[in-house]
Amino acid sequence: MDFTVVSSWVSGLGVYLLFFLVVVALDLVSGVIRALMVKEFSWERLPGFILSALGYLMAWVMAEVLAFLPSLIGLDVSGYKDAVASAAPKVVYGFVLLKYVASMVKVIGFLQNQEKPEM
Repeated sequence: MDFTVVSSWVSGLGVYLLFFLVVVALDLVSGVIRALMVKEFSWERLPGFILSALGYLMAWVMAEVLAFLPSLIGLDVSGYKDAVASAAPKVVYGFVLLKYVASMVKVIGFLQNQEKPEM
C-alpha cells in the first residue's frame, strides 16, 4: 500500500470537510436563533443534531472510501473510475449539503414571516 497516495487522497478531502463543518455550524446557529425566537430552545436537542450531522458525514466519507478502494488495492477498473469514482462521492456530498442548505432556507423563510416588533 502506497501511503503517499492515501495521504494525498485524505488531504484532498480537507477542503470538503471544512466546508461541510461550516455549513453544519451555520445550520446550527440558524436553528438556535429560530428556537430562541419561538421560545422552544432546549439543550437536549443538541446531541441529536450532532449525531445526525455525524451520520451524514460518515455517509459521505464512506462513499469517498468506496470510490477510492479500487485505486488503493490496485485494481484496473476502466470506466468505473471515470464514471463512479469521481462523481458518486460528490453527488452524495451535494445531497448532504442540500439537506443543510434547505434547513437554513426554511429558517430564513420563518424569520422573514415573523412580525417585526414595534418601537
